Amino acid sequence: ALPDDALVPVSARAAAERSGSSIGLERGERWKAGDLLHALLMHSANDAAVALAEAVAGSVEQFSLQMNARAR
Repeated sequence: ALPDDALVPVSARAAAERSGSSIGLERGERWKAGDLLHALLMHSANDAAVALAEAVAGSVEQFSLQMNARAR
């Protein structure tokens, strides 16, 4: 888990995530985890989801594996 005030770097992959809803993150920006979580929950921001997944687990794929393992 990330503390709300943890700074999350925006990767090229997160910045490129424009399908569906996004908040327009730009590569190299740093956002507070709490702000990204708010964007994810309130705006379904796909770019915020990617940035958070990468911050928590290193990649979207690894986050998915961890999430599925916890669900089991």
